[in-house]
Amino acid sequence: MSNASDGLAVCVAGMHRSGTSMVARILSECGVYLGESDELLPPAKDNVAGHFEHQEFVQLNDDVLATLGGAWDVVPPRYAIWRRRRLEPLRARAASLVERMRPHAPWGWKDPRTSLTLPFWLDVVPDLRLVVCVRDVVAVAHSLLVRDHSSELFGMRLWAAYNRRVLAASPRGRTLVTRYESYFDDVRAEIVRLVAFLGLEADRDTIARAAETVERSLRHHRVDYDPAGLPRGVARCRREVLRRAAAET
Repeated sequence: MSNASDGLAVCVAGMHRSGTSMVARILSECGVYLGESDELLPPAKDNVAGHFEHQEFVQLNDDVLATLGGAWDVVPPRYAIWRRRRLEPLRARAASLVERMRPHAPWGWKDPRTSLTLPFWLDVVPDLRLVVCVRDVVAVAHSLLVRDHSSELFGMRLWAAYNRRVLAASPRGRTLVTRYESYFDDVRAEIVRLVAFLGLEADRDTIARAAETVERSLRHHRVDYDPAGLPRGVARCRREVLRRAAAET
């Protein structure tokens, strides 16, 4: 008898600084293969617990974005043609990487850039499940300001662009929106929801170990503000993100 997670492929996406590393670490604790330790990006000053990002997936996403005239902080045009011929070499690299990962199922990768390149990956992994991590827009903007010295307005607009793109391209019925803040309100409940969505074989002890990886001391940039003061497009995106997250609770 096969498990529900047999053959599972899952991607953790969402805007940078939105808890994607935290969620990827949780999934790793619950049995999702993300790659060998020497294939993952090492911890850094801005992410001391580790990024849990496979270097080849990150490089592929950077190359796809560059081919389309973008970067992680330069969103490619909406009219990007995902089947264009110049993406074929990258699609071949992606298919080869996926074939190496599949025998380790349940498997997956985490990279916020996938929020911008999701149509490319759905061509390569048609049965992909998606976990979209969302965090309060102002908290993300403050985090980017501290890390990259970008303006708060730039951070908010980038947050909106990432969330619009990933939610527009996300496969219906195979996408879970998970809120960063939920892991600090009731971590076990949110992990149970995540595990159930993916059909992972995670018992109570496994979920408890995964919950222990959520470090409350790393939760920064909580800000009180009036949503009415947000730029109109950002406010509209914020409402849609919160609606999607609430609808799937």
